[in-house]
Amino acid sequence: MIAIQSIARNSSYALVSTLIQKALTLFYFILVARTYGPAEQGLYSAALAYTTLFGVLIDLGLSSALVRETARNPTRASHYLSSMLVVRLASSVVVYALMIAVAHGIGYSSDLVGLIYVAGIIASIDVVTTSCWGIMRGFQNLLYESIGGVLAIGTMILFGGAAMLFGMPVSVLVWAVLAGSAANLIFVLILLVRKAHLRFTLHVSWPVIKELSLLAAPFAAAALFSRITTFGDMALLPKLGGEVHAGYYSAANKLILALNMIPAAVSSGLFPALSSSFARGEDNLGRRYCRAHFYLLLISLPMAAGIALLSSPLIFFFYGSNYAPTSAALQILAPALLFGFLMFPVGALLAATNRQYINTIIFGIAALFNIVINIILIPRFFSSGAALASVTSNAIIFFLSFIMTRETWLPQVKFMILSLAKILGATAVMAGVLLVVREQVHVLWAILCGIGAYGMSVCVFRIIPDEDWKKFTVSFKRS
Repeated sequence: MIAIQSIARNSSYALVSTLIQKALTLFYFILVARTYGPAEQGLYSAALAYTTLFGVLIDLGLSSALVRETARNPTRASHYLSSMLVVRLASSVVVYALMIAVAHGIGYSSDLVGLIYVAGIIASIDVVTTSCWGIMRGFQNLLYESIGGVLAIGTMILFGGAAMLFGMPVSVLVWAVLAGSAANLIFVLILLVRKAHLRFTLHVSWPVIKELSLLAAPFAAAALFSRITTFGDMALLPKLGGEVHAGYYSAANKLILALNMIPAAVSSGLFPALSSSFARGEDNLGRRYCRAHFYLLLISLPMAAGIALLSSPLIFFFYGSNYAPTSAALQILAPALLFGFLMFPVGALLAATNRQYINTIIFGIAALFNIVINIILIPRFFSSGAALASVTSNAIIFFLSFIMTRETWLPQVKFMILSLAKILGATAVMAGVLLVVREQVHVLWAILCGIGAYGMSVCVFRIIPDEDWKKFTVSFKRS
């Protein structure tokens, strides 16, 4: 069996891999947007978002259950793998037929339906791959999974870049994604056989399937609601707002989603710390949470304000003049960055205190609201309507979760209110500087001016506690 690695090393593998994948994906998306324009890019993005939304019906939370059960019973990994593959093949056929039928029923354009035919295969492959990596993760080694993620992105960029270089149609880009997904699946299957020494057949073990299905149920509901909140708008936009506006919205949303890697990295380290504090009954649970909340607010509030104020030059810099209408959607989406950052620690707190079901209920409420408000707003405000629905849904998730954890942070409420006031003051100073310079200098210089103004304000207002400064100084000297 694969040797067990340390948690810290696995976290490092995952973080570095995520950084590389996010950077490469954003770079590739910008190339696609500039090469094909809003309409064709909207087709491409909508097809992938639509099929990703249906992918959760293939998975049904089984991947998360596989991680836990393989870690607990590694000797049964071969049985899990064989049964999983059979279930995946059967569910993929059913869900693929469903997604095609729904696409025709909605009345998508023939061009979009054509892309969905290929993207549906990608969704099925990706779910199988995720489950396979779930089994590998059960052996507590994330190095190979990190390599596989970069391999998939690299393969996609290689084939997609060639397609753009030779002026091929946007449909070829979906095949490039398929090539990346296939490469990742082949890689993990080889590893399962050669490194984990697993053997798999198409034999079905019904007791194993029943066991995993029962364990996967809670994960399935949470995953379904999360996918609806994240991808529902892109699935509705082509029909209710048009493919061009789908392109505008996806361009803005891509920038916001790329930045959410920061709180995800913080949360990966925060969750075990909160879980440990809760299990031991320690008094510093609330303090740890509030510190994480404070630092994410310290980062996200000025970022959200800066994006809102620099939306037009940012869109022009990344995507060009063809995406000028995207700036309005980006301005509206800016607060979603703030809520997205703050959702991570409060979600980690709920999970750490064994209240995952609250997360599921809250995401269910937000998913229902997201669908309804998108149907109302998109026909009237197009990409801006989808952006407004996204912000509102994220706000619902954060505020409901925040209220449900009040007993943890209420003892620290004075610190939180004072910190918020100081951060708002520093952000206001930064905003004033950006309002002065944004029309005078290049957007990159404007960003540097904003960072400088905010950094000096943080020091002048003494926003970061002295004890934290001392810890940072000691850590820096030791390094």
